[in-house]
Amino acid sequence: MDLKRLVQFPPPRDASKRAHDNYSSAISANQLRIADLVFVLQYAIRRLKLEQSGYFAELMKFRQSINSVLDSIPDHRFPELATKSRPRVLSELMNFLTDDDIPELTYPLTPEKEEFFIARLLRVCDRGFLSHGAAEEFFSMPKLRALLGIFASTQEVRAMIVQLNYCEYYTPYALSTHIAGETLYTSYIKAKVQAAHEQGEDAQLATAILDSAWLRKPDHPISALLQTVCYEPLGGYNNIDIVGGSRNTVLVDGKKLTDRLLLSVPIATSPRHIDRMLAHFRTVLREEAAMEHGGDHGISSPEFDSSVFMNHLAHTSCLIGAWDQVLGHTLGLWAWDKIHDDGQPAKRVFQDIANELETWRDRLGESVPTLNERTIEEYYERTAREISPTEHRQSIGPANIDMFLIGSVDKILGESARVSEDDWIDWYVEEDEILEEESTEEGEFEGDDGVIG
Repeated sequence: MDLKRLVQFPPPRDASKRAHDNYSSAISANQLRIADLVFVLQYAIRRLKLEQSGYFAELMKFRQSINSVLDSIPDHRFPELATKSRPRVLSELMNFLTDDDIPELTYPLTPEKEEFFIARLLRVCDRGFLSHGAAEEFFSMPKLRALLGIFASTQEVRAMIVQLNYCEYYTPYALSTHIAGETLYTSYIKAKVQAAHEQGEDAQLATAILDSAWLRKPDHPISALLQTVCYEPLGGYNNIDIVGGSRNTVLVDGKKLTDRLLLSVPIATSPRHIDRMLAHFRTVLREEAAMEHGGDHGISSPEFDSSVFMNHLAHTSCLIGAWDQVLGHTLGLWAWDKIHDDGQPAKRVFQDIANELETWRDRLGESVPTLNERTIEEYYERTAREISPTEHRQSIGPANIDMFLIGSVDKILGESARVSEDDWIDWYVEEDEILEEESTEEGEFEGDDGVIG
């Protein structure tokens, strides 16, 4: 009798080690992908801030207005809003600005339209809380009306969404999540030193563990960025859609589809950015599962958890392909912020940062690297080539972030959007007529349903 068929023997020691190494490698690869995407987003934000300072200021004002409403809700009554749910709720509310029906949100609002938009606000806030019906407990009617007032007075931000192509690749929340370069550096270096202390004698064998510690135990505001996954780029005028779940109602052959999330892929033309959309679909699926079950366990199984879909969607690096490149990008952004935001002379900035690195070395120990001014200047110049204005880039072609996000040598992030303002206005005139036709005899304002089949 073959006892191996009856008894579950533990794998040989070397097999266990290989499995552990493979697991660690997969975790490291995913964290490196996240680090790369975090820096791509931060470069994109700084280009928006540099080239469209007026629009960026309005976007930040919009964010602060919503934050003020959230701040006015007592923490002691709703501690969840003050802690883990706050970034997600803020993200969902800001991204509501890209909803197809937002151009209809103008004063004076009819009672029917107010009811329609409040219902929509509650739905997007539920996504932020990852719980159906939670938003109604948190938001009083005056707070909801205050939010509607904010959305009704966002003409400048809406103009940015229409006229520039930033929101083809990132959400409004993502584009407003500016993290100072100095914050990125200090979070990175403090977490790395702490991780080295925890690893002890094994520290030399765990480079990825040390260099990714700032992602595993992030400081605020990095934690909010990671929690909302806003670093993931959108498709960019993608022809692939995600429908169903809590996002909208789907009808198939006239019947409502429940408890389903659908990936709508075109068959009349070539799907665009399908790997990126599959990765995004994975994120949305996990969020929907968390809303339905309070976590991933509702969709978890050994087969599903080990699938290619859950573990191995390809990522081609843009800025960071190895962990030893993280430091340079934190320093490049730190220098950029001091020069362009604080208006300090470049030479003094490079010297000041070099001195700051010495200070951090004295504070945290010999493992903190120190660099000379010329090296810091080189990091800054690399950063400037990614961020700097269009006329400066023409001689060297598109930057890495342009090729990564857009995939074309002819287009760059920040140029005019593909849809003109006139086309946008005409489209919504047509949409308004459609919505009027869909209004019921009772006066309910509809039009949120996706119809397939």
